[in-house]
Amino acid sequence: MDKRLILKHVLVEPSFRGAEATVELTLDNREAVGHHTGPTATSENNLAVVGEATVKAVTKFLPSNIDLSLEKIMKAPDVVYAKVNFRSPKETAPLWGIAPLAEDVPGSVARAVLSAINRRSSLVFAN
Repeated sequence: MDKRLILKHVLVEPSFRGAEATVELTLDNREAVGHHTGPTATSENNLAVVGEATVKAVTKFLPSNIDLSLEKIMKAPDVVYAKVNFRSPKETAPLWGIAPLAEDVPGSVARAVLSAINRRSSLVFAN
């Protein structure tokens, strides 16, 4: 069975630099927290702050030779799309995810990032 990352909590708070996002994840009874602070001058920046915090939390579950980076978060009327770049010694691949756009927009962003990674969890966690 493929491993699945589970979103436990997302928090976005104002900071002197714009906003700070905190994302808590679980995987196989282990927990990881990712933080990211960034400017929020545009709605795209607001989404990216949460996306980056999500990627930072995910990387805590990965071996050091695996790299994930957030390339893009896009919001459409009903969904959020995420593109995450995966790199390992053996392979490089774009990972795309999608999540319904809910009232909890930060949660939707985190779920889109996790959708990208969980969709290819055998690739991400097998290396």
